[in-house]
Amino acid sequence: MGKGIAVPHVKHHAVKDVVAAIGRSGVGIDFSALDKQPVYSIILLISPTDNPDKHLQTMEYVFKHLQQEKFRRFFRQSQTAQLLEALLREADENPQL
Repeated sequence: MGKGIAVPHVKHHAVKDVVAAIGRSGVGIDFSALDKQPVYSIILLISPTDNPDKHLQTMEYVFKHLQQEKFRRFFRQSQTAQLLEALLREADENPQL
């Protein structure tokens, strides 16, 4: 997606619900981003193959938040899983974050 964030996503028969993993790099990695900038945050999404609507809904949810510059900044600054979880909960309650 650019702006220091990559969101690889895949559908796989072994998962029953959408799962996500977050990876971070302090130095940035080449992820062949559209803006040619290094990636510092990676959000991997894995969805079940039998629920394409859920996959699209999840992608829409993730990209909605990642379009917000303030959210991206806080996302990158969050150093622990607890801080990331708190940020995501707050973003759900306050879409302008």
